[in-house]
Amino acid sequence: MQQNRPIDSANEAPTKSTCILLLPKFTMLQLGSIVDTLRIANRVAKYEAYSWKIVATTDTVLSSTGISIGADFLLGSVKACDFVIIVGGLDGHLHQDRSVRGWLQHVSHGGAEIGAVSAGVWALAKSGLLNGKRCAIHWDDAPSFAEMFPDVMVTKDIFVRDGRLYTCAGGIAAIDMMLQIIGDKHGSVFAADVADLLVYSRRRPSSAVQRRVEVEDPISTETVRRAVALMEGHIETLITVEAIAKRIGISRRKLERQFVSSLGATPKQYYVTMRMRRARKLLLETKLAVTEISFRCGYMSTSQFSNEFKAIYELSPLRYRRENSLLP
Repeated sequence: MQQNRPIDSANEAPTKSTCILLLPKFTMLQLGSIVDTLRIANRVAKYEAYSWKIVATTDTVLSSTGISIGADFLLGSVKACDFVIIVGGLDGHLHQDRSVRGWLQHVSHGGAEIGAVSAGVWALAKSGLLNGKRCAIHWDDAPSFAEMFPDVMVTKDIFVRDGRLYTCAGGIAAIDMMLQIIGDKHGSVFAADVADLLVYSRRRPSSAVQRRVEVEDPISTETVRRAVALMEGHIETLITVEAIAKRIGISRRKLERQFVSSLGATPKQYYVTMRMRRARKLLLETKLAVTEISFRCGYMSTSQFSNEFKAIYELSPLRYRRENSLLP
């Protein structure tokens, strides 16, 4: 908990109280990004523009690194604050706690702004506060999240502001979101000064992409990225390799050569692997029937889907779910 008050200023605004809600297996990178950005904001402001406290449902919370962090306050003892940031992590989709949902609804009703990073977005969605709102979610969680919360508009942005709610995909994008939050209150010049002290020279807009296909051959980089983007946009309704090549404006043979050179797989092989990764997420993080999952991944034949899944993961979809899913 931040306690020391920096240099006084004649033009001080009220301190903005921030509750950082840690969920089990939270990510340390997110916590550090949030707290240090607020700390440096106080340094730039020359007064305590932000105070913060760690809130949890237990006295200590184990992070995904195995390091435990002690809570300053238990959830039920905090009745109000200006801003809440939920920090999640591994298996965030499994976190079920009615007290968390009720508390988020309570502080929201009291006028608090609420942010969520990484898997903390799942907890915010389960509170119902994201219904009808736009949100950012980590690209790896997007398929199963969209299935579980059809009333939430999932974007590919690194972070999103919708009204009093902020959501962030995770990773170092937590810094981008915090700089936006600080900039919303103190202005873009102030946020830029904070970014400079963080040695964060490339502050990204919310619409920045979450993923990039990095390849060694700079000539084929953009071609492969565009092809992968088309594949990602056509998981359920497939697009042929010929159609991808035509849209990009090159021959199929040239596209195949660039894929093999850059990614070590043909476009068809890469496309199948991409769809199988999505199938795996849906198997582990939703209760959709295998038949439905096969349709969602572009397969009209469940037997073909099962065969291709088994070829990659060495188990049938049903057995893979049975042996690996943690859903109740």
